[in-house]
Amino acid sequence: MNELPRWAVEMRDLFRSGSAAQFLIHGNVFDVVPHGGKLLSLPAFLDEVMFPSYDVVLRYDRSRGVRATRGADDWGSWLDQALGREGNLASLLREPGSALELIDRYLLRTINLKALATRSPEAAGASRGAPQRIAVIVEFAEFVVPRGDALQLGGGFAANTVKVLGWANDPAITQANIVTVLVSEGLHDLNGLVVDNPHAASLHVPLPDEAAMSGYVQVLATTQFPELPAKTEVPFETLGARLTGLSRVGARTAISLALRND
Repeated sequence: MNELPRWAVEMRDLFRSGSAAQFLIHGNVFDVVPHGGKLLSLPAFLDEVMFPSYDVVLRYDRSRGVRATRGADDWGSWLDQALGREGNLASLLREPGSALELIDRYLLRTINLKALATRSPEAAGASRGAPQRIAVIVEFAEFVVPRGDALQLGGGFAANTVKVLGWANDPAITQANIVTVLVSEGLHDLNGLVVDNPHAASLHVPLPDEAAMSGYVQVLATTQFPELPAKTEVPFETLGARLTGLSRVGARTAISLALRND
């Protein structure tokens, strides 16, 4: 259960090698990811398993806006300095254009602090405490950088696309231990410039195969459905094979309905 999925291993290796600092994760992104005896959502898996040593992890979607799941003190302090007592802060953190602009400014500030630290002892003291590693996770990215050309999308979405491209292409960002992740169920729903960017890596999250599904059924029988062994007429391996093609969430729902209607 502690072994990383293949897509996560590829992501880790690409980032460690310096080959990519932006990742487009697509496919079975609304399923749970088993790890360490827990079933985590994909964003939670990224936060807890892929970025546990990061000083700041920012997550964004259009519904909940930008929130810091790690490093909230530094992010909040910077927001206070940058915006003061802005009355429409919630709206600024939720709307894609202003949210990405704030994230972009925060990343630039961090890069500048790191650069200052290399110039003199005085500057190094002033920049002490700046985050050394930052991860940005954009969920439902198809609503931030949607498919279409600049004329069709208009200025706001075009600006979002330019920012996302910059996060992948700017050497200052890629060399500063800053990683950006865009999560979307369908890669084809994202802007073509983002998808085709050679500086970003696309990672497909597959549906669980037969072996993985059989193992998941055994976990469910142990943790959530103790009555399953007595009520199923086939071995768990056969049940897993029959459920293959569903997500883990879908399989759990199917088993729950079957037990309820038994």
